[in-house]
Amino acid sequence: MKLLTDKQLQALHSLVVHVGEGILTTYHKDFDVFIKSDDSPVTQADLDASKQLENGLPHIAPYPVLSEENTPATADWTTWETYWLIDPIDGTRHFVNKTGDFCICIALIHRHRTVFGLLYQPTTHTAWLAQSGDTTVSKIVNGKTFTVTDNQPTQFTITLSDCLTAKVQQLMQNLPDYTWYRRGSALKYVDIIEGKATLYPKMWDTCEWDSAAGQCLLECGGGKVLRFDNGEALTYGTSDKLVNPHFMAYRYLSDEAIQHLLTAYRQIYPATSKIGFS
Repeated sequence: MKLLTDKQLQALHSLVVHVGEGILTTYHKDFDVFIKSDDSPVTQADLDASKQLENGLPHIAPYPVLSEENTPATADWTTWETYWLIDPIDGTRHFVNKTGDFCICIALIHRHRTVFGLLYQPTTHTAWLAQSGDTTVSKIVNGKTFTVTDNQPTQFTITLSDCLTAKVQQLMQNLPDYTWYRRGSALKYVDIIEGKATLYPKMWDTCEWDSAAGQCLLECGGGKVLRFDNGEALTYGTSDKLVNPHFMAYRYLSDEAIQHLLTAYRQIYPATSKIGFS
């Protein structure tokens, strides 16, 4: 069962376009950058976008909102059956550095699963959205809607947030020759959907609002997001930590390659692994 109607999807797109316009206004001028307690940057654009989304989303579908920039003091979300999970600007460092590699992330979580995902890149006026039950991902560019075509990468390509670390190289041993490139924010997920990348391995901490929207999109687009420690899909709102286990997002990987990656991870992190491939 889909939780959102076509009318609600249209309203969501209108909301992110409006919020994105405000983000771009700040992006194209000088602005202050503040450092949060976890040493990550935040700007007034993050806070303003969060406030707009927190106000707008419940009017579209009446669920509570959990935002990176406004986390409740108590872990109420662990008891919510359905809720919005958002990152107003995913990739704030890229926003600050004006690379364009940032996006608005909106997910709908239902019974600990991500059932709707929307990513919006303000600098290109592009949105990607899908909800559980869809077998394709919709792409809206300047108001025109397309279906993301089924493109398979011509070579094995990894997309990463930062550099190619020794642990990633160890993970990739005995797999086919590969290339890699850096990509900021959750836009890595749509790169996989669109055939620009094969694999996104994440072996350091991320928060649930960083992955939820992209995971739903990738699953609807034929890919998967699996935990490295047990080979199962990421779930949401099961603890008060809001930190994902290490995971890999991929499409067009053979079962043999997937099992190799899970096994290689166990060798890198033997104490945390309970590998069970599904």
